[in-house]
Amino acid sequence: MRPRTLALAGLLGLLLVTIGFRVSSARRPPREAVDKDYPATVPVPPGQHLRSDLSAEDVFRRAFWRHPAEDDKILHGVRLEWEDREGVRQWAWFLEIHPGSELLGTLIDSSRFGLLPTNKPREWLPEGIDAPTWFRPASQDMRIFQHPSQRLTLFYRRSDNLLFATDHGLGFALAAP
Repeated sequence: MRPRTLALAGLLGLLLVTIGFRVSSARRPPREAVDKDYPATVPVPPGQHLRSDLSAEDVFRRAFWRHPAEDDKILHGVRLEWEDREGVRQWAWFLEIHPGSELLGTLIDSSRFGLLPTNKPREWLPEGIDAPTWFRPASQDMRIFQHPSQRLTLFYRRSDNLLFATDHGLGFALAAP
């Protein structure tokens, strides 16, 4: 192949990739805004910051390791990330969802997430953090599911098919200087 033909083929390929990217990003639904009503009550050391810029759909994906189905209606979602005084990364997330036909069954299947029904859940909020104002699972007809040794907790109300889910934990420590 001649150098000129090869250069034209390369330019044409680059043009097609660019057009494909533009078309696919134009069809992507707009990013949902982070719940602005959530107060940043996490105490962070000087020089640190609180990250809470993920969309509710992104919070869902990180929480459940799957994309929401068509019939999963995410009402609210927030994920917080910060570092403690020792540099250990921490996170907490909160979701309010009208789960679709498959999601609830998947979540409460003990072989998948290890959640078990409980009448007396352990403390489900991380120390020093308040739940968002919309995260109010306290109700007489709530079924509670909690992992026996981890912090993942679900609150489900069948009457209006409403699911509250939360988890929190630690990440990695900063590298030694």
